Amino acid sequence: MKKLERMGNLIYAYGVEQFGVVEGKQSTPSIPSKSRRQTEIDRLVKERRQLKKHWRKATEEEKESINLLQGEIQSRLATLRRAENLLRKCRRKEQTRSRFYKDPFKFVKSIFTKEKSGSLSVSKADLGEHLRKSCTDDRSHEELTLPPDMPPVNPPEHQLDISPPRWKRSRQVCA
Repeated sequence: MKKLERMGNLIYAYGVEQFGVVEGKQSTPSIPSKSRRQTEIDRLVKERRQLKKHWRKATEEEKESINLLQGEIQSRLATLRRAENLLRKCRRKEQTRSRFYKDPFKFVKSIFTKEKSGSLSVSKADLGEHLRKSCTDDRSHEELTLPPDMPPVNPPEHQLDISPPRWKRSRQVCA
């Protein structure tokens, strides 16, 4: 085994001498670059912070003009953020749509059924007692009466036909 390993290393070293080595591309973790709107939002936020600092130190005449600038920045920020949220919402919708078309059953299952996890920390006897109390009816043998404030129930106008189906009726259904 060691001879084969040494032989492999020898062949590799000879190949490197003769032909050189082609370096493979190093996979770098791709950091998504910010969009034009996101960079502008960041710039406006920084600018707004700077204006706030200037406003604290400014005189009364300067404060009025700084307030106007802050209002302009605020309106531009609102517009940009609204556009970004709309884009994000559209992307999320498209991703959801593609997940649905890819495998509708898996998609619906992921929406409705969540995996159950955890362990029961109650004894079996306590659980049985609780279920017996909550699921059994102690008054099942008693006859039920209508409450006094409930109006009387009139008998039905038409009696339901509860007799077994007749041949004529079954032929109508099957035809």
